[in-house]
Amino acid sequence: MLMTVRHRDPAAAFLTRLRRGAESRRPLWPALLRGGICGLAAAGLIDGWTIAFADNLHTVKPGRVFRSAQMSPEHFRRALERRHIRTIVNLRGTCPDMPWYLAECRVTHDANVNQEDVCLSATRLPSPSELRRLIDVLDGTEYPILFHCRQGVDRTGLAATAVKLLEPGVSLATARRQLSLGFCYVPFNGTENMRQFFDLYEEWLAKLNLAHSPELFRHWALNEYCPGCCRGWLEPPPDLPANHRLKANCARTFQFRAHNTSIRDWHLTTATMQGFHLRYTVTASNHRTMLAEQAGLFDAVVRPGESVDLTVGIPALAPGAYDLRIEMIDEFENSFCMFGQEPYQFVFQVEP
Repeated sequence: MLMTVRHRDPAAAFLTRLRRGAESRRPLWPALLRGGICGLAAAGLIDGWTIAFADNLHTVKPGRVFRSAQMSPEHFRRALERRHIRTIVNLRGTCPDMPWYLAECRVTHDANVNQEDVCLSATRLPSPSELRRLIDVLDGTEYPILFHCRQGVDRTGLAATAVKLLEPGVSLATARRQLSLGFCYVPFNGTENMRQFFDLYEEWLAKLNLAHSPELFRHWALNEYCPGCCRGWLEPPPDLPANHRLKANCARTFQFRAHNTSIRDWHLTTATMQGFHLRYTVTASNHRTMLAEQAGLFDAVVRPGESVDLTVGIPALAPGAYDLRIEMIDEFENSFCMFGQEPYQFVFQVEP
């Protein structure tokens, strides 16, 4: 029996294999895209797990300073024992009506550990008074210490960066790593103010042509720091009654002069709830609000050292005692009161 052997053209066979390989291969970019999405999702899950379950606990200075999220009482006890903590620094402020605060106080009391409360915001620049309080705690408390806020990210990152800046031999860039993705920090929706705080310090250094040192940071924090545009004062008008008495059923307007003593321009705008403006209220003696208004709704720029006149109107009121309260507001709706600026208050009597 004869067999016929067919000889294939080698070139044709090679081309056939190439075509089949090309047809069987899928585009690479969908796989890469899926891999990237899965990687981001995994990173997000790891970060979320770190915050929610692992307390986001890290060392800032070995054997001296640690940082974490708000922990459960049992986790606090474990951290105190394992790291020999002598002071807990709570950056969420004194909150005697909150269960987490009461539980934390019980832990520190039972363990004979100091507790220091500092009131910082995760979405605003720190007030000068609370910044001085933080430095005072760092100077006078018993070590080792543990900082914490709610998630151990924003306020804790700011405090940890300050600790590093007060440490000899640590550069600005190294200290600022305490506010990084490695600690789950993402500058968004107000939390970018944590970074802006240190941007202000760097601006001050650059303006004076200085290089960072622990002594300079301490001096700036205690004496030079200004929370952006949120510093100024109100000059009352000369026609404001010295006897604090107004006539009944007679509307009045008064021009207050706002002086910009900050390091930033004040931008006024016609849009409500935006730009720098005055927010003022008139309240009766029974605590009823008779008026809630704004002043400064026009386009203007007031530079540091300049002032602007703003008209405040008091409506016709019935006889009685009233309180006029005026607050300066920045473009993000932050009251200057949040940064230690006292509101202007005028208590007056309306007579028949």
